[in-house]
Amino acid sequence: MATSSAGPAVVIRPMIADDLPVAMVILNGAILTSTATFRTDPVDLAERREWLVGLAKDNYPCFVAESIEFSNRESETTAKVTRVLGWCNLSCYRSLQGYINTVEISLYIQEGFRGRGLGTKLINDILPEARKRGYRTILAMVAMENEINVRFWEKQGFKQCGVLRGVGRKFDRWLDVGVYQLML
Repeated sequence: MATSSAGPAVVIRPMIADDLPVAMVILNGAILTSTATFRTDPVDLAERREWLVGLAKDNYPCFVAESIEFSNRESETTAKVTRVLGWCNLSCYRSLQGYINTVEISLYIQEGFRGRGLGTKLINDILPEARKRGYRTILAMVAMENEINVRFWEKQGFKQCGVLRGVGRKFDRWLDVGVYQLML
């Protein structure tokens, strides 16, 4: 698992059920304010629990980036404070048997913590898991209007292999989706 030496430590670890309330808040923020997801209705904790159980049942990895800070005040014992800042998971691309070695990747970082390398750290930990589980290719579906997101996936080594024109609708407009592929 990865850690950071500057500022609070950042640990990448498997997601557990206790992480779901924060993960839900992060996802709901993206749902309500961005085209990072084409969901339009916020999710609830029960849906997120079912999602995590389903990932585990189907053997798809899901990691969180967690900051860890230690306080060491004279009047207090050292305390550990943790905070989930984002997550990354792999999931089924298509349910047909011929696609069993192809997965789709999802990545969400909490507002205010984007652009700090957390997404790269998460991807760097999930890629070895993908290889270990025998996946051949990972697909990222990216709203083309989000140039920062497009550049991010390209920086991670994903190559654009197509654009689906006007397939997504959010915020009263039609959106193009880029299909980005990483061969393992």
